[in-house]
Amino acid sequence: MRSNPDNPLKLREISFCHLHPDRNQAGTAAQLLRDCEGILLAERIDDTQLRVAYDIHHATLAAIEELL
Repeated sequence: MRSNPDNPLKLREISFCHLHPDRNQAGTAAQLLRDCEGILLAERIDDTQLRVAYDIHHATLAAIEELL
């Protein structure tokens, strides 16, 4: 399946290291992102996996990763 390069909405999964002291990094990250402009969805998949949907007019993956 091909993605549409003109679509400003992106869906990504972000993985965290399981060795981090915060055993629920994905949940913590989801709480942090939910109030950010351009974030449409931030949900914990499991302790180390986060699914994020965002509008590239207001947020970028690089900015999201830097914030986290």
